[in-house]
Amino acid sequence: YAQERVLFHDDEDSWYVMVFLNADGTMKDCYLEANDTWMHDWATEGVTVYNMDREQIGTITLTLDNSLTNAFTIDMDLGEAGETLSAMDKTAIYWRCISEINDTYGD
Repeated sequence: YAQERVLFHDDEDSWYVMVFLNADGTMKDCYLEANDTWMHDWATEGVTVYNMDREQIGTITLTLDNSLTNAFTIDMDLGEAGETLSAMDKTAIYWRCISEINDTYGD
Protein backbone atom coordinates (compact mmCIF):
# COMPACT_ATOMS: atom_id res chain seq x y z
CA TYR A 1 0.00 0.00 0.00
CA ALA A 2 0.99 3.68 -0.23
CA GLN A 3 1.49 6.17 2.57
CA GLU A 4 2.90 9.60 3.26
CA ARG A 5 6.06 9.37 5.31
CA VAL A 6 8.97 11.55 6.37
CA LEU A 7 11.68 9.65 4.59
CA PHE A 8 14.50 12.16 4.59
CA HIS A 9 15.21 15.05 6.89
CA ASP A 10 18.06 17.25 7.91
CA ASP A 11 18.67 19.60 10.84
CA GLU A 12 16.37 22.30 9.48
CA ASP A 13 13.79 20.57 7.30
CA SER A 14 11.78 17.42 7.05
CA TRP A 15 9.22 16.67 4.39
CA TYR A 16 6.71 14.03 3.42
CA VAL A 17 6.99 11.80 0.39
CA MET A 18 4.70 9.06 -0.91
CA VAL A 19 6.22 5.63 -0.31
CA PHE A 20 4.98 2.20 -1.30
CA LEU A 21 5.07 -0.90 0.86
CA ASN A 22 4.96 -4.62 0.20
CA ALA A 23 2.49 -6.83 2.06
CA ASP A 24 5.11 -7.48 4.76
CA GLY A 25 5.56 -3.71 5.35
CA THR A 26 8.95 -3.31 3.68
CA MET A 27 9.33 -0.31 1.39
CA LYS A 28 9.59 -0.75 -2.33
CA ASP A 29 12.56 0.80 -4.13
CA CYS A 30 10.89 4.07 -5.14
CA TYR A 31 9.10 7.09 -3.74
CA LEU A 32 7.32 10.17 -5.04
CA GLU A 33 8.22 13.68 -3.98
CA ALA A 34 6.39 16.88 -4.87
CA ASN A 35 8.65 19.29 -6.70
CA ASP A 36 7.39 21.99 -4.34
CA THR A 37 8.40 20.30 -1.08
CA TRP A 38 7.20 23.19 1.10
CA MET A 39 3.53 23.02 0.05
CA HIS A 40 3.58 19.44 -1.25
CA ASP A 41 1.67 20.79 -4.25
CA TRP A 42 1.40 18.12 -6.92
CA ALA A 43 -1.05 20.01 -9.10
CA THR A 44 0.99 23.10 -9.98
CA GLU A 45 4.56 21.91 -9.53
CA GLY A 46 4.41 18.24 -10.49
CA VAL A 47 6.00 15.21 -8.85
CA THR A 48 9.30 13.44 -9.31
CA VAL A 49 9.71 9.68 -9.01
CA TYR A 50 12.96 8.64 -7.32
CA ASN A 51 14.62 5.36 -6.49
CA MET A 52 15.99 4.88 -2.97
CA ASP A 53 19.41 6.03 -4.15
CA ARG A 54 17.67 9.42 -4.68
CA GLU A 55 18.12 9.25 -8.44
CA GLN A 56 15.28 10.61 -10.56
CA ILE A 57 13.63 7.85 -12.56
CA GLY A 58 10.33 9.42 -13.61
CA THR A 59 7.87 12.29 -13.42
CA ILE A 60 4.18 12.96 -12.92
CA THR A 61 2.62 16.12 -14.30
CA LEU A 62 -0.91 17.39 -13.72
CA THR A 63 -2.21 19.97 -16.17
CA LEU A 64 -5.48 21.91 -16.03
CA ASP A 65 -6.66 21.89 -19.65
CA ASN A 66 -9.87 23.89 -19.29
CA SER A 67 -10.68 26.00 -16.24
CA LEU A 68 -14.38 26.25 -17.18
CA THR A 69 -14.93 22.50 -17.15
CA ASN A 70 -12.04 21.62 -14.83
CA ALA A 71 -10.79 19.18 -17.48
CA PHE A 72 -7.27 18.02 -16.72
CA THR A 73 -4.54 15.71 -17.92
CA ILE A 74 -2.32 13.44 -15.82
CA ASP A 75 0.95 12.43 -17.45
CA MET A 76 2.76 9.63 -15.62
CA ASP A 77 6.21 8.46 -16.57
CA LEU A 78 7.07 6.11 -13.72
CA GLY A 79 10.30 4.93 -15.34
CA GLU A 80 11.67 1.73 -13.84
CA ALA A 81 9.22 2.12 -10.94
CA GLY A 82 6.43 1.17 -13.36
CA GLU A 83 7.65 -2.42 -13.21
CA THR A 84 7.88 -2.43 -9.41
CA LEU A 85 4.56 -0.80 -8.51
CA SER A 86 1.42 -2.88 -8.34
CA ALA A 87 -1.92 -1.89 -9.85
CA MET A 88 -3.02 -0.78 -6.36
CA ASP A 89 0.09 1.43 -6.02
CA LYS A 90 -0.69 3.04 -9.36
CA THR A 91 -4.29 3.52 -8.29
CA ALA A 92 -3.11 5.28 -5.12
CA ILE A 93 -1.02 7.63 -7.30
CA TYR A 94 -4.01 8.30 -9.54
CA TRP A 95 -6.33 9.05 -6.61
CA ARG A 96 -3.73 11.35 -5.07
CA CYS A 97 -3.49 13.19 -8.40
CA ILE A 98 -7.29 13.56 -8.56
CA SER A 99 -7.34 14.84 -4.97
CA GLU A 100 -4.60 17.37 -5.74
CA ILE A 101 -6.44 18.63 -8.83
CA ASN A 102 -9.67 19.01 -6.85
CA ASP A 103 -7.94 20.74 -3.94
CA THR A 104 -6.14 23.18 -6.22
CA TYR A 105 -8.73 23.90 -8.91
CA GLY A 106 -12.05 22.64 -7.52
CA ASP A 107 -14.90 24.84 -6.45
